[in-house]
Amino acid sequence: MNKIELAKQYIKVFFETQEFDLLYNLFAEQLDFKGPFFQSETAKEYIESLKSSHWEKCRCAILEEYEDSDSACLIYLFQKGEKSTIMAQQFWCTKNTIHKIRLIFNPIEIS
Repeated sequence: MNKIELAKQYIKVFFETQEFDLLYNLFAEQLDFKGPFFQSETAKEYIESLKSSHWEKCRCAILEEYEDSDSACLIYLFQKGEKSTIMAQQFWCTKNTIHKIRLIFNPIEIS
């Protein structure tokens, strides 16, 4: 899978299936994740946090996607109920796995 495909697989699990154990196939063991509400240093820590969180139905519509030699970036409209915001998520990949994710958005818009 190329970087964009890996990123879209992650988005599909997150927004459509919530089968979070599938993310172990996409992530490097030492996944470096940072976002406004959470950060972790391993895939297990991040995936377990997703599994233990109260899940609220949300949707996304990809607006832009970019890829270079090291990373892929998805920019999308995130919607939860009546609230929405633009999010950018950058994924760094090596050996067909994601090893670093940065999630950027204004948390006030969906709180």
